[in-house]
Amino acid sequence: MMKLATFLCTLMLLLAQGEPIPADLPTAPVRVADRLYIGSFLAVGYLPAKGRYVLDAPIEGVVEGLEVDLFDPVQKGQLIATIKSPKILEIEGEYLKALIEYDYYRNEVKRLKPLSEAAIVPKKRYLQARNELLKFQSQVHSLKNLLLDWGLEREQVARITRTRRPDPILRLRAPIDGRVSDLAINPKLYLHQGDHMLTITSPQGTIVKVALPLAVTKELREGGEIHLNGHLGRIQRISPLVDEESQTRSVMIQAPLKLLPGQKERVSLYLPKAVLVVPSTAIVEIQGESGLFVKGEGGFSFVPVQILARTKEQVYIRSSQVRPGDLVAIEGVISLKGALEGDHD
Repeated sequence: MMKLATFLCTLMLLLAQGEPIPADLPTAPVRVADRLYIGSFLAVGYLPAKGRYVLDAPIEGVVEGLEVDLFDPVQKGQLIATIKSPKILEIEGEYLKALIEYDYYRNEVKRLKPLSEAAIVPKKRYLQARNELLKFQSQVHSLKNLLLDWGLEREQVARITRTRRPDPILRLRAPIDGRVSDLAINPKLYLHQGDHMLTITSPQGTIVKVALPLAVTKELREGGEIHLNGHLGRIQRISPLVDEESQTRSVMIQAPLKLLPGQKERVSLYLPKAVLVVPSTAIVEIQGESGLFVKGEGGFSFVPVQILARTKEQVYIRSSQVRPGDLVAIEGVISLKGALEGDHD
């Protein structure tokens, strides 16, 4: 006890004189990190609109075939269901009728044109045939586009045009790679236009959604890089709104984390920024001011620093008086702190 009291008295005397404190204490160098830790936060897997495709019945009809089951994987372009539609059959009937009339008047115009020019038949008759040709040409074009709009494939419409035989089967194919996440149809079910059929989800497109404090979001920008658990990500969007209760803003981050939509996981976030780092045991609080004891000629001197972030092992700091490579006390700082606080008292 006498030795400790003598040591503290010596420290107080040296501090009062503004001199470094001589001591043989363990030290560690101040180093530079390339990432600034900004905290540990709860992340949620979020599926953007392009990662989910909801398939509704484009037209009324009966489910003729179903090629997938719930949770099955599918590839873009894969056949997933077929619908036999009386409405499609009706439109195809009108289309084939218009094709027949178009072919007739095309041949009629071809036949009447030289006869009209030779004044063998009245020109009026030729003009009437040409007008009818244009009318049915427009109908054919309109009905063909309507069949394509309803979902018939171009090869299917070309075959109908070539063979003059109707095909009332609508073939529905997967628009994206993914899995069937819900299934509301079964074979022989009659569907009305707009009835929900199924949803395909692509978890590969999942992004991370994190609610961050306002002080943190001020340091972020859309398109900027950010690290999540060691993975490099990119900030896609920052919400323009503030949650009134938590005083946070939602940030969407594209990162290679294996999170499913709705899955939650705590992640550590880092900004790619050069910053000074010291062991957590080096930091002391003296009269409300954070700092550390830097070793110099003659001993240790207290230097105030700004704390940017903390982890269990290290502290990220900013200070114009501390340089990379400076040695700081990492043990025995409590004795130095006690002496300094006693001097202030």
